[in-house]
Amino acid sequence: MLLACTKEEVKPSPYWGEVSILRNGQTWEPQVLASSEAEDLDSNFVGIIFHWYQPETGFLRESLSFRKTPLNRIGDTIEVDNSYFLELTGTIRGFYVTVLQSGDVAGDVYEVLESEENYLIVTSWDAEKREIKGEFQASFLFAGELHSTPDAPDTLRFSQGYFHTRIVN
Repeated sequence: MLLACTKEEVKPSPYWGEVSILRNGQTWEPQVLASSEAEDLDSNFVGIIFHWYQPETGFLRESLSFRKTPLNRIGDTIEVDNSYFLELTGTIRGFYVTVLQSGDVAGDVYEVLESEENYLIVTSWDAEKREIKGEFQASFLFAGELHSTPDAPDTLRFSQGYFHTRIVN
């Protein structure tokens, strides 16, 4: 009797680039990617997404994202807030969430702490290579009543944020 297994195709990681971020004054080392914000890949907006995976399990545990980051405002300091009407406000929506179980259940949800200075600057955009670089600072406040993550802080402050990544779709 002969048995054969088909070799599964290994997909390349969507994460690519460099990241440097402090979270509440401590080094935070997530992976980074950029994703087009529209079906039309020529869109002038991308999402910048930072994911941190628990080393022991490999499961996603934290996600920080900036939605509707404009590619046509190089060098501008753009406010980060909780707005869903980004085309009208000219701001970028920030979002942070912890992740539970095997990486597929939302835990603690945080919203931008709008009383603090929150911004993102796209410092470079290479359309040919689809690479984007930027800097940011953003503070988030726990939006729930009870934390699902033990010992989670009520406030998270991301500072000295730097990224260099490329659009994956």
